[in-house]
Amino acid sequence: MKFFFKLFIYISLVYLIFHLYQNNYLIIPEVQSFVLLVFSIFFMLIGFLLNAKAWQCLLKASNKEVTYSESISSIGLSIFGKYMPGKFWVIVGRAAYVAEKKGDSIFRITTISFLGQGIAITTGIILGNIVLWYYMISWFWVLFFIEILFLIFILCPFSKLLPEKSYFYKKGGSIILLLGPHLFRAIPWFLLFWISWGIGFYGFVGALSITNTWIVAPIFILSSTLGILAFFVPGGIGVREGFLSFFLIKCGYSLEIATTIAVGSRLWFLLGEIFVFICGLIISNVQGFSKKNKKSYSEN
Repeated sequence: MKFFFKLFIYISLVYLIFHLYQNNYLIIPEVQSFVLLVFSIFFMLIGFLLNAKAWQCLLKASNKEVTYSESISSIGLSIFGKYMPGKFWVIVGRAAYVAEKKGDSIFRITTISFLGQGIAITTGIILGNIVLWYYMISWFWVLFFIEILFLIFILCPFSKLLPEKSYFYKKGGSIILLLGPHLFRAIPWFLLFWISWGIGFYGFVGALSITNTWIVAPIFILSSTLGILAFFVPGGIGVREGFLSFFLIKCGYSLEIATTIAVGSRLWFLLGEIFVFICGLIISNVQGFSKKNKKSYSEN
């Protein structure tokens, strides 16, 4: 890894520790069922692996081949960038890793990465809308209308209207393949990682509380998506927890239990982020070691 990417990792880790300590998210809640806790962690980790698959498929749809291990590494090493001011560093970070590995334009890969974030938000709101529909909240129709407009925007071949000699056409030429039917190859993976995280959260709620209901799964998906939309809040800290508490109370949970679950979910989800970070670190080091061995062998 280059010096600046290593520096990015170190800075993001510092910001992560700072925000967790500042907001008192390192408190471990009391567990009622360890079986359900293991169940929840399993599906949460699977969600991170599916997230890496979605990123790989999105790159493949844009005619940029990366291995699954490279996809995990790019996501894992940049995962804590979301805790840095601006929160877009996680998007740029994974793009920078792929661009360096493949020797491609960072502008092109970053464009794909931002598009991926847009798809993640859209699919998250689509699944999370179940909550608004369930409680007949007026936001449902507003968000549903926005989703339809965004899907039309990313699925229509509007880039063909760009002049071939224009700057954006030249820089984002491969992005054209993302628009239209090609994008449908990646979208199912985005839906799957949200569903897996939702199932994991359902188990997590059951692990901390005696009562449970299926609606908590889409509640987590919607709250997480709204946390992502809070662009200038590092990691969506406080935003996701606020929405989780609001909807959990609406489900019938007491303020105390809802707050405990919401705050505890940050530490629970952090386990997954640490998991994918370690996976990315191991893969990157193994690939670097293998590359050095090949170079040394060829010189001899």
